[in-house]
Amino acid sequence: MKARLQALTLSFFVGAASADGQQSAFPTATNSSATDFDGAIEVYTKLIDLKPDNASAYNDRGNAKQDKGDLDGAIADYTKAIQLKSDYAFAYNNRGNAKHVKGDLDGAIADWTKAIELKPDLALAYDNRGAAKQAKGDVKGAIADFTQAIKLKPQFAHAYYNRGTAKQAADDINGAIADYTQSIELKRDYVDAYYNRSDAKRAQGDLDGAITDLTKAIELNPDFALAYDNRGSLKRAKGYTEGAIADYTKAIELKPDHSFAYYNRGIAKQSKGDLDGAIKDLNKAIELNPSFAPAYDGRGDARQLKGDLDGAIADFTQAIKLKPDDAFAYYNRGLVRKAKGDFGGAITDHAKAIQLKPGFSP
Repeated sequence: MKARLQALTLSFFVGAASADGQQSAFPTATNSSATDFDGAIEVYTKLIDLKPDNASAYNDRGNAKQDKGDLDGAIADYTKAIQLKSDYAFAYNNRGNAKHVKGDLDGAIADWTKAIELKPDLALAYDNRGAAKQAKGDVKGAIADFTQAIKLKPQFAHAYYNRGTAKQAADDINGAIADYTQSIELKRDYVDAYYNRSDAKRAQGDLDGAITDLTKAIELNPDFALAYDNRGSLKRAKGYTEGAIADYTKAIELKPDHSFAYYNRGIAKQSKGDLDGAIKDLNKAIELNPSFAPAYDGRGDARQLKGDLDGAIADFTQAIKLKPDDAFAYYNRGLVRKAKGDFGGAITDHAKAIQLKPGFSP
């Protein structure tokens, strides 16, 4: 069984632009401390009471509300700012941010497009719109927006990072690595860029380079459970089973509900003959995620090796129910049926495996 790796994807640089056009990385409220959002809201409310047509105060209060998590309140304030000042590009940008967080990608794109129309040099609006386009499947449009953001702001590490994710989605692995590398050059502590570059290196077969990047990501963020999990899978691919198990265990310690880490540790334990330990981990993976088809596949393998043929068939059947195109589950169930003397069932399962995956070879 193969280990399961998880990659990060693009991210939105939801920078809240203040009244003077300065941007701060979300979620820092403009002119407020990192936590005193209520105090900031109170200040801006007083300003609005003194001058009800103060568009900047509405915009900045919207930033504070967005930082606090009051997205509807933030959108209402940005909308009021726009009503008072129809060419307020920063308010459109900020309202796009809030709409994105609410899952309204079309609305967010519309607002960022308007912000760009009003202020064609607003790099973060291009970056955010590109991320939304990529989330909607428009990878080509996303790359164009990220490229424009970089043209406008050559030191924009986040735009390089996002363009890297888009290029990776388009199978331009070399281009993705180049962009991740540039983002790291601009921001040496860019944890996500190291993490994603490791995945791109893995896709090229550079396992040592991938492990090095994950190790750096962990050095920068020792609580990064996904990095431990993926590094474990790379170690296992290189034959370092004990090191892999240690990394999976750390991932579980950091994120006890991480079904992938339990799955991966279970498969690693199975590979070294610890079938009981494997089944225990796979049981936990299934408990955490009952729709996790590979965990049923893995547990079916372990049960088959322990001689529990009926349990193995039940697991492979459940894997097929959850993932009807799982050729390996059909093949494995066929093997167990053959072992039980059900030759007709075995032939049917193996024929299905070949139908799903012509030229199938386990």
